[in-house]
Formats: sequence, structure tokens, C-alpha cells
Amino acid sequence: MSDDDSETADPFEQAVALHEAGAFEEAIAIYRALLEAEGEDAALCELLGTALGAIGDTTEALIRLDRAVELGAAEGHSAARLQRGLVREVAGDLSGAAEDLRSELESDPKSAATAEHLARVLVANGQGGEAQVVLAAAIDHEPRRPSLRTALAASLLEDGRIEAAERELDAAASLDPQDETMFALRIRVLAERGEANGALEIARRAATLHPGSATSRLNLLTALVSTDDRPDADEALDRIAREGDAIAERDRVRLTATAEMVLGRFESAIDRLERWCRSSTDDAEAMAALGVALRRDGRPGEAVSALKQAIAIAPRRSVLGVELGRAQLAAGDADAAIESLRRARELGGGSPALTLEMVNALKQRGLAGQAIAAADEGLLEGPAPALRTARAMLLHEIGRHREAVSESAEVANDAEAPDGATTNHLFGLNNPDHVSEREIFEAHRRLGGQAPRGRGSEAIASRVGFDGHDRTPTRPLRVGFVSGDLKAHSVAWFLAPLLRGLDSSRVATTCYSNTAVEDAVSERLRAACGAWRSIRGQSDVDAAAVVRADAIDVLVDLSGHTAGHRLGVFRQRSAPVQMTWLGYPNTTGVPEIDWRLVDGLTDPAPLDGLATESLIRMRSPFLCFDREVISVPIAERPSRPLVFGSFNSTAKLSDRCLSLWSRLLAAVPDGRLLLKSRAFEDELVRAEARGRLERLGVDRSRLEFRGFSLGLEAHHRAYADMDIALDTCPYHGTTTTCEALWNGVPVISRVGDAHRARVGLTLLQAVGLGSLACEDDDAFVEAGASLAADGDRRRHLHATLRDRMRSGPLCDERGFATRFEEAIRYAWATWCRGDAPQGAMLEA
Repeated sequence: MSDDDSETADPFEQAVALHEAGAFEEAIAIYRALLEAEGEDAALCELLGTALGAIGDTTEALIRLDRAVELGAAEGHSAARLQRGLVREVAGDLSGAAEDLRSELESDPKSAATAEHLARVLVANGQGGEAQVVLAAAIDHEPRRPSLRTALAASLLEDGRIEAAERELDAAASLDPQDETMFALRIRVLAERGEANGALEIARRAATLHPGSATSRLNLLTALVSTDDRPDADEALDRIAREGDAIAERDRVRLTATAEMVLGRFESAIDRLERWCRSSTDDAEAMAALGVALRRDGRPGEAVSALKQAIAIAPRRSVLGVELGRAQLAAGDADAAIESLRRARELGGGSPALTLEMVNALKQRGLAGQAIAAADEGLLEGPAPALRTARAMLLHEIGRHREAVSESAEVANDAEAPDGATTNHLFGLNNPDHVSEREIFEAHRRLGGQAPRGRGSEAIASRVGFDGHDRTPTRPLRVGFVSGDLKAHSVAWFLAPLLRGLDSSRVATTCYSNTAVEDAVSERLRAACGAWRSIRGQSDVDAAAVVRADAIDVLVDLSGHTAGHRLGVFRQRSAPVQMTWLGYPNTTGVPEIDWRLVDGLTDPAPLDGLATESLIRMRSPFLCFDREVISVPIAERPSRPLVFGSFNSTAKLSDRCLSLWSRLLAAVPDGRLLLKSRAFEDELVRAEARGRLERLGVDRSRLEFRGFSLGLEAHHRAYADMDIALDTCPYHGTTTTCEALWNGVPVISRVGDAHRARVGLTLLQAVGLGSLACEDDDAFVEAGASLAADGDRRRHLHATLRDRMRSGPLCDERGFATRFEEAIRYAWATWCRGDAPQGAMLEA
């Protein structure tokens, strides 16, 4: 336009052109001048109000738009209501906005744009149901408009209806396969379903199609950190640093904190999120992220509080209910977790992540039968390997060992097996009697030696040099213990006396804790050891670096293939001498673990071929029970029929075990059997065990099942209700055998031909009851029947077993510490000489 044209152009047209070009201030000045010169006009008031709203002056904007509506009504039209509704939305008057937009839609029912505006306001105002009705009607008018489909999907997601949202997104994708909003919502659906890798794949595709889009960049960052993978988290942090202020502060805080969590930097993440949440109290996502960070930092009580606040802000987000359930489960409140997960399911339907958490919660509550039913229902929705492996472990608990082994083997042998599949399969192999010891060993050798996934273990360093390490064989040693069970757990009952008994001038100890939630027992262990390092959340590479920085000489695994293990740290060759002890009844199969500490009774020479590690046979027993755990009074047994009992895990009740017990019950016709385990909280588990025993000829009237005891003292007092304890086979008890002996209850054990089946022998020998460790089935039945008939002997054992334990090698802290040091010094001297590990018998 020339200068002459600008001087002669119509001022109204000029103002509208400026308005459309985004020059709102200039347009507003002309609108004001026209109103001053020509008086009020509905169209002019509407345009001025709209421009004022665009610059954030909602107060005057609404005054002008109110006048435009009045004038429009008088003139027979009401177009200003749409603009007033939009400004009311910006001003926070959602009810007023909805009223205007409804009126506008009534006057023009086919307006898709108005329907979308109204639906957005209704969703924000908690009226998702009406929003969906509005959008469904609009889709009837314009079925090929993808934005209506994505708007409906967004509303359905806010209402927790994930499957219905997916159907709308499929329809939107068929209309416009490159629609950015469709991609964003698809990513959110996958994230809420726990399918982080699928979400990342779509986010990368969207970022490629829309490289300049802030939404696509943000979705990609969110997806990167949601995979919980270190390289992805590093990539996200690098992108955040490069893009700087291009990312809104709210998103930058949340994403940075999430990436820090993946990298194990929980304190930094929590501090960042707490500062943000103090100033942004209505940010549900940030509050939820804080809850996750607190849970992963071992502070589940605080996590529950944060997540409840997040749910108060966004009550219909089902994913928040899943996170609350996780936190409640970590806090030990399985009942609350189950309720939270049920509410989340009602809001958002099923998902593999939600179902897996429900299975875990039901299992922790002792409801294995219900957990299996939940897993079965979840698996109907599609393949879910993590759910399958969890289900297999539950099948062990109800005695369906053959099915359990087959199921877990199939998942563990898959190249894409999820985290935990190998651990669960190998641990489960210890339970049944139908798998040979050679087969169990071969599975451990093959699968145990695989690099763990998901912990940054890809940089396996099979042989790190320790050339600068002092090889003096007699010097004080630095010994590290690695475990996820440094808490109120059976591992602690045997580790604590060792830590107390070691001479700190000869052996300096460091505990590397991978414990999810530490407790009072953790504090006692911390006080007993020389140093304490938390490696929770750290990658194997980073945790190994911590161990090397401490210059540890001998690193001891206390977990084997159990939950919370850190075998990947050993695969990094974190210390010159590495060994496994205590926490697992079998070989690890990890080639970088040099030694396994056992004794000559648990692992006689013929068993050398069943371990990838070299065996150091300590002077027996190979462990020491903590006399300080608890000491409830030993009660007098009342006059009653004799009671056999077992407090072992139901997973150890193999067919052979129950068959042997049924023979003993047949030999003692008036005897009863008391079985106690958390799993017996579930009627299905009780029914399965009862049915198995009835098929073996045991009348149900002779059986009693008990579930969980609240507190350690109540658990120990329950031993007064049995006269003779029966060890399981082939997988013996360890803690339960020691507990029985400590509470004056003799134990009958059937000795087998592998470590898992010989622990009872070393424990009974330690208290002078080696005759109750039986080498064949007939001897087991005879020993049990003989003791059942000898009331005087039983009464004598009830009265003396605790003192026998307390004064013998099974509770001799100093003596055991000496034997332990002797064993690790043998391994240390071997390394100092440069010799390869070779089994040794250190029995006196």
C-alpha cells in the first residue's frame, strides 16, 4: 500500500487488517477512535473486546463484549457471545464461558469450531460427560474433521476412558495420519498404559514430522525420560540444556527432575520439585513427579502424601492412582494399595502396568489366588511378559510348579525378556522336585551369566585391572556387602552378628544398600558396619565406580537371584575378589563372581560341579543366627494332640514334600499339621494345599492353615502352637529352621544332594540334632514318629534348645566372624599370589 492509499483507506478496514496481522495495540487505538466518532456499534464493540482480550485486558474486554451482546440482541444477531465465551475462559469464568458457548452452539448447531471451544471449557470445568455429548453431535455433522476426533479423545482421556480414547485416535489417524495433536494424545495413552518404549517411538516420529513444533519437542522429552533408561535420560537432559528458555519453566522442572531420577540423583530431583510445588500448588503433574521421586528415594510415607495432593488436584487421572498404589505398597500398606488401584481401574480401565501393580499388591497381602485371577484377566488384554513372569511366581505359591517353571522359562529365554524375568525364573527353580540339580545348574550357568538389562550394564568390564592394589596378604581387608535386603528381612538376621563380630582393626566393612525402603533394622545394620553407601537407583556402572573408589578388596553378594539384587555390579568387576554368600541357595552363574561361601555339610566335594563359582567350604555352620532378633518366652505345651508344623513359604511345598509329610501323618494317626504362611490368607491357596494333602490321604480335620502374623513377636509366639517342625524339601528352610530351634521346637529335615536340600543338615548338626537330618524318606518318617512318641524328649528339647543355640556355633558371633575372616583371607591370598580361584575345604 502506498502512502496515498494509507491516507485514503477506510479506518475500519485498516483496523481489521491490523487486528488480523496481530498488531492489536494499533487496532485498538483505531477502534476507540471510531467508537468516539461514530458511537456504539455491535461489530465495533465485539472487535475491540476481542483485541483487548488478545493483549490480556480481560476486564475491559468483557465490558465491551457485554455491550456487543446487548447491541447484537437488539439488532437481531449475537455473534459476540462466542468471543465473550473465549475471553471468559481466559479470565477463569468457566461457567460463564460455557453458558455463552452453549448459546452460540444452539444458534449454529453445525459449528465444529464452537463445539470444540465448548468441549474444552466443559472438560476444564469438570463436565467431561457433557463435553463428550457435544463433540459426538459435532462429529455427526462433520465426521471427517480430525480435530473433533482428537478433542473427543482428549476429553475421554481426562475422564479416564482410555480404550474409548484410543478408538477416536484411530479414527483421527485415518483422516490425518500426521496430525500433531493425535500424536500427542497417542503418546499420552501409551504412557498411561505403561508402554514407555512405544510412546518414545511415536514421539520420535512426531518430532521428525513436526521438527519446529514446541509440542512435539516437549512430547519427545517426556517420552525419553519415561523409558527409565539412562541413555534416553542423558539425551533428554542434553536437549533441555540446548533448548533452554524455549521450554516452559514448568515443563523444564518436571522433565529435568524425571531425568535426574532415572540417573539416580533423587535428592536433586526432590529438591527441584519441592521448590516448584511450593510456588505452583495446582500443578498435579509436578506433585505426582515429587511423589515418584520420594518413593524411589525410599520415603514412601512422604510419597503417599504428595500423590494424594496430586489426586486432589486432578482426581480423574487414573495414572495418579497407579502411582499412589505403588507408594502405598512400598510403605507396606497393601490394603490401601489395592483400593487405590481398584479406583484407578474404574477411572481408566485396565493396563499392563496397573494390572502388574495390582498383582504385586494382592501377592504382598497374601492373596495369591486373587493375584493369579487378576493376572489371568490382564493377559486376556494382550501379551505382557512382566505379568506372565509374575504369574509364574504365584503358581509356585499354590504348588503348580510344573506350569510355573514352563511359563517362567518361556519368558526368561525370550531375547526381549523384561527386567526380573531371569531372576524370577532362576529363583523359582529352587522350589520344585521335578527339575534335576544338573538342569537347575545349567539354567543358572546360561541365564545367570547374561548382562542385566536396564541398569546401564551395557559397559560390562569383565576384567578390570587392579595393578595398583596392595597385594599384601596379611594386611587389614576392606570388605563390602551388597544387598537389597538390608532391612527387616531374613538376610539381616544373619548379617548383623557378622558385622558385630568382625574385628574392625582386621576387617573394615562397608554395606552397599539397594534397599528400597530402609527401616529400624537398616539403622542397626548401619551402626554395626564401618561405612554405609546407598546405591539405590544408581546404574551398575556408577555403583561399581563407588565400590572402586572405596578400594574394596573383597565384595560379597548377599542376594543371588532374588528381588533387589545387584549382580550387574559384580559383572563390572568392581573389586579384585568377588564372592556370594548367604542370601541365595544356589550358584549365581555370574562369571565375574569368583567364590561361593558354604560349608562342608551343605556342599560336600561331589557338588563342585553344581556351581560356576569356586567353593570355599568354611568350618560349619556357614552362617550365624542373630541372638538379638527377639526372645519371646518359650511357652509350656498344653495337653493336646501332637502338632507337626511348618512356617515355610508355600512355594516350597513340593509334591515330594507333601507326600513325605503325609507318610509321617499316617505313621502318627493322632498328629495334626499346622501350616502358616502369608499366602494362606487366600482361600484358593488354602484349598489347593488342602486338596493336595487330601489326595495323599490326609483328612482335612487334621489340617490347620494360618496366614500373616502382625509383627515379629506374634510370629515367634506362634511356634508355641507346634511340637515338631517339618522342614520342606528339596528346598530347605533356613530362617524358619533357626526360628523353630530358637523357640524350642525340634526340626525334622530330609537331606538331599544339593545346597538347597542340605542347609537343614548343617543347622541341626550345630545344635546337636544331626540325627533329625535324615538321608532317606524312611528315616524321615521313623525320626518324626519316634520323636512324636517320646514326650519326655520333646519336653526336654522345648526347654533346652534355645540355650543350646545361644551357647553353640549357630549363635557364636566371634567364632563365626573368625571362620568368615579365615575364608575371605583364603580367597584374598589366592588373588595376591595371582592364582586362579580353586575350591578349598577349611573344615578343622
